Amino acid sequence: YNVYAPAECTIAAIYHSIVFERINVPVIPLGRPLPGRKCCILDEYLQPVPLGSIGEIFIGGIGIFSGYLNNCFIEDRLTYITEKREKYYKSGDLGKFDTNSQLHFCGRVDFQVKLRGQRIEIGEIEQTIMNSSANVSNCIVVKCYNDEQQQEYLVAYVQSTTQTVTEKNIRSYCLSLLPVYMVPSVFILLDKFPQNKNGKLDRKQLPKPDLCILIRENEKNEQDYNEKAKTNFEKQVHNLWCQLLDLKQVSLNSNFFSIGEHIELLDDKYDRPLHMEKWKSFNIEE
Repeated sequence: YNVYAPAECTIAAIYHSIVFERINVPVIPLGRPLPGRKCCILDEYLQPVPLGSIGEIFIGGIGIFSGYLNNCFIEDRLTYITEKREKYYKSGDLGKFDTNSQLHFCGRVDFQVKLRGQRIEIGEIEQTIMNSSANVSNCIVVKCYNDEQQQEYLVAYVQSTTQTVTEKNIRSYCLSLLPVYMVPSVFILLDKFPQNKNGKLDRKQLPKPDLCILIRENEKNEQDYNEKAKTNFEKQVHNLWCQLLDLKQVSLNSNFFSIGEHIELLDDKYDRPLHMEKWKSFNIEE
């Protein structure tokens, strides 16, 4: 059996019977509530999420604890929901229900980040990258801030010792499964992650991303990377995008979203009077 519940819910609240023939399936669900237990997936406003959507796991029914010693932090964990004011435990875990009413674990709320108004589960991105190739042995996704461009973006550190794992392949795989806003802007491939004296990952020693340099490095393997603008129109468009994105050079084949940009930022920069005039001066017929 696969059994799930925080200690505050008396050890077991959700269970799943594992059949030997399906022991090697990619994902084993947490299962369904035990008799007398309840489980729901809620958003940040304590409203149920649609089927298949990720939200926080709340557990109710018998076995829910009364509180901590000296009543410390009880208000942060116990929540009364539904019209009957039933008591539920706020687990801090993320989950979703599939079409068979099976509960699946999707990470921790602690590892959620908010990027340009979108809530993103870092664990989901990391798992997708890990599944992109058998040669990817580890992955870490972090949110970074670029002072020069004054924008936030996601960076994926990928551990692999083989050259068959490329930024292009990983990005393509992620785009096939994840929304665009969840795909990291930059992928940094490392042979081995830095470790501290205890043999654990040392996040402080991870190389700091230089967005402009990494974009150039990531695009070197793109077809026609060195192809230069030929017509006057192409040169004007290229120069405008360089100014608009605050970059010295942009490949003719660059994807707007793959270089860390987003619609809100484009709207903000497009409103600059200088750029407005240049946009208006283009002759599309050329």
